[in-house]
Amino acid sequence: MEFKEFFFERLDSTQEFVKRNINILPPYSLVEALKQTKGKTRKKDKIWYSKEGEGLYITFVLPKPKVYPLSLFSLIFSLNLVDYINNYFYIPLKIKWPNDIYLNQKKLAGILLEYYKGKILLGMGINLYQKIFPPEIKDKATSFLKEGYKLDKEEIKEILKFLVLKSLKEENFDKEIYEKYLLLKGKFVKVKTLNKTFSGIVLGVSNQGELILKTDQELIKILEGEVIFWEK
Repeated sequence: MEFKEFFFERLDSTQEFVKRNINILPPYSLVEALKQTKGKTRKKDKIWYSKEGEGLYITFVLPKPKVYPLSLFSLIFSLNLVDYINNYFYIPLKIKWPNDIYLNQKKLAGILLEYYKGKILLGMGINLYQKIFPPEIKDKATSFLKEGYKLDKEEIKEILKFLVLKSLKEENFDKEIYEKYLLLKGKFVKVKTLNKTFSGIVLGVSNQGELILKTDQELIKILEGEVIFWEK
C-alpha cells in the first residue's frame, strides 16, 4: 500500500489541517509540514515545539485498524516504533504510558490518535535535530541529535510508513514486550484521569493497554489518563 503524500513548508498543525480537509483526504494519506505554528498535543493547553527543519511533523489518515478497542492502536504503534529503533539503530528508547517516546528520561516524540469522521488520524512530532529548546521545556525534552544520534529524516519517515501499515494489520497487543520498554514500571506515579488523581506504583499494563497501578488500598486499571508526576 502506497501513501498519498502532501508536503507543506508551514502549517498551524498537520492534525488540524487534516481535520479541515478530511472529506478530500482518502485513507492512506500522509500530511507533513516543515514547520508547525500550533502543533497539537494530547494536552489541549499545550503545543508541540515545532521549529523549522529540526523535527518530523506528520499526520497519517488511516482506515480503522483490526485491533479493538481503538486506543490499543496507538500503543501497538508506539511499541513497534520503539522496538524497531532499539533493534535497528541501538537507541534505547522507552515508552511513557500510553504512547510518549522518551530517551534518557526526556521526551523525544509524541503520538496523538484521534477518530474523526470515520477515519483514524495518527499524528506525530519527532525531535530529530534540535539542540536548544525553550526554557519551559529544556529540562524535559530532547532530540536524537542532542543525545548523540544523527538520523536521516527521510529514512525515519519511510520507517514510520512501514510501521503504520504493520500496526494496522495487528490484532493483538503484546503487553510483555510493551512492559519491557515501559519507562515507569516499578515507579511511584500520580495519574490524572477525567474525575480523579490516583497515586501508586506502576505494575505494568493489561491486555487492553490499561495502566495497572498499586495504590495504598487496591489494584486499579486506568484506561485513559495522564501521568503528571513520577519518581526519577
